[in-house]
Formats: sequence, structure tokens, C-alpha cells
Amino acid sequence: MKADTECNADQNSFIILEKIADSDYIKLENIYYDFDLWNIRPEGKKELDKLVKYMNSHPDLIIELSSHTDCRGTDQYNDWLSDKRSNSCVNYIKSKGILPEKIIAKGFGEKQLVNNCIDESLCSEEEHQKNRRTELKIKLDE
Repeated sequence: MKADTECNADQNSFIILEKIADSDYIKLENIYYDFDLWNIRPEGKKELDKLVKYMNSHPDLIIELSSHTDCRGTDQYNDWLSDKRSNSCVNYIKSKGILPEKIIAKGFGEKQLVNNCIDESLCSEEEHQKNRRTELKIKLDE
């Protein structure tokens, strides 16, 4: 996969855009969450701020937010929690002036784990952390 980088020399801020094979999406860094929470951490806000800046310079873009949980908790609870995580990101992005119709948000609960930390497995907190995320994608019109 090829990564493209945009830089604003004045701000010294970078946004990494990674082309996903044979797809019309590009992927940015994930937003991660503490256990059982949906508030956005400071490093997540920085990533969302980079996304907002990029969207402001490319007003035709539409973003997709896919939020996930780790395997702990019931399926129903994790679906609810992942929706809360998506909504946190949507609300943050909207608070920065991005129109709601430019944002697609989906919660997946524990249905798309990135590792083998399934129910009843012995996983470290670090392994669980990888699953508690919101993935950011920018839809490209090609």
C-alpha cells in the first residue's frame, strides 16, 4: 500500500492518507477509547482536527466513521457503546463546522475485532485496546 502525506509547513501538521487496495476509500489513523467509555482522548482530538482541516480544504469529501468495541460486555451493550463512540466523533467534527451530511457513522459493536480477543479469551489490556476504536475513512469520488 502506498501512503501519501500532506503537510502544511506553517502548522507543521501532517495527515497520512493510505490508499486501500482496489477501494474508493482512504484510511486515516484510528481513534482509540478507554474501556467502557466513548469520550475522545486528546490524541484522538488531534487526529480529528487534522481530518477537519483536510475536509475544509476538500469540501466535496464525505467521511465514514466505523466505531468498534472489545469483546467484553453483551452484544447489545457493545452495539450501544459503539454507537456512542461514533456519535462522539460526529459531534466533535460537527462542532468544528463540518456539515452533518458529510459524515456517515456506523457502530459495529464487537463484530469486527482486529485480533483474536473473542469472548472468554485471555487477552491483555493492550490487545483489547486495539479493538476499542473508530476507523476514519474518506470517500473518494473517482
